[in-house]
Amino acid sequence: MILKYAAAKGMLSFAALMLLAPFLLRARRREGVFSAAVGIILYTVVKSIIVECGWGFSAARGVYAGLAAEAVMLGCGIAFFSQLRIALSGRSGEAVYSCLGVVLVLTGQNMLADIHLIPYMAGFTVGQSAVSALLVASVYLISDACEEKSGAYLAASGAACAIVCFASDVLVGQAIEKDCTIFAPMLIMAGCCNLTVFLSAALKKCRRDLSAGGLAAGFMLSYCFDCLAS
Repeated sequence: MILKYAAAKGMLSFAALMLLAPFLLRARRREGVFSAAVGIILYTVVKSIIVECGWGFSAARGVYAGLAAEAVMLGCGIAFFSQLRIALSGRSGEAVYSCLGVVLVLTGQNMLADIHLIPYMAGFTVGQSAVSALLVASVYLISDACEEKSGAYLAASGAACAIVCFASDVLVGQAIEKDCTIFAPMLIMAGCCNLTVFLSAALKKCRRDLSAGGLAAGFMLSYCFDCLAS
């Protein structure tokens, strides 16, 4: 059951990304599409820090200690990934860095999901696949060298995220009886720190104006699929 679910989610995510690829390659220069990608990443970061990480740290260490630990980890994570971005400033390093935050966030979310308690598995699988595909596409759209990157780069990013998420689903499913839920908010927080640094650097180098309509579209699109995956 776990293996079939993980494989279906990975294949659906990659298939959705490939269906979006022609549109992304043509529309990546438009301000509205760029703004929607920024909105999707902002929604993921804010929602993950407040909901998943906030509840996770509070449940593990208490409200005040959990919030203090979350604040410390957030500051240290941003500082760490800022320096890591400088260290991985080469072409191959930038490709790895751009996928790192997505992989960490999706892996942590997979650890929090217990498929035995999900009433509607088909809708949950579609929602999780869409969230994964949207996040990978958004990171691709705001990357520094987006104008130079082709569909092969997008396909490689989607495949890497799908494979890592499949492995995390299987590993977590094998160890579901163990108390490993404390690691989930830590992974999500690390991924949010990476995405925050990545988004900040991309916006500093970007010479385009953000569209309010694009940001709203990104927020609403992420919210709709996130509700489906809840």
